[in-house]
Amino acid sequence: MKTTDKKADFIELRAKGLSYAKVAEQLHISKSTCSSWEQELKAQIQERKEARLTELYTLYGMEKESRIERVGTALAEIDKALATKDLSELPADTLLKLKLKYEQELKAEYSEPTGQAFTELTVEEIIEALTALYKKQESGTISPAQAKAQLATLTSLLSAEKLKSSADLWEL
Repeated sequence: MKTTDKKADFIELRAKGLSYAKVAEQLHISKSTCSSWEQELKAQIQERKEARLTELYTLYGMEKESRIERVGTALAEIDKALATKDLSELPADTLLKLKLKYEQELKAEYSEPTGQAFTELTVEEIIEALTALYKKQESGTISPAQAKAQLATLTSLLSAEKLKSSADLWEL
């Protein structure tokens, strides 16, 4: 076997996690050769380990997309089964828990309309909106994701207003 072939086998065996003793035995090389090849081929061994891990993730459905797909499929099946059930068969306390849970979910999705377009807001109104947003987030009336989205919008508007103000100054 050529040295390049042995090195390729060495990379594969080390990526699988075999010890120097087992690699040396299989490839008929010394442990000191294993040690020097380890230093020389460290990057290729790491790449092969990562490739093996990705292969295993794919094989066993561990990738994020696979997990999302499995959960989505399960939810669709649950929805289908629930559509055929009569909820009046459930005890009152269970129905109440479900009602409260779904109301909380809806509340978390709700964004209160401002009543005016953002483009019409003054700097003071943007600051007031930021203060109101902080209070809503602290009180738990909006979810962290909603707060983050609204904060991004308001800070962008504030930045735009600052740019507009500085441009107005240059026109004087």
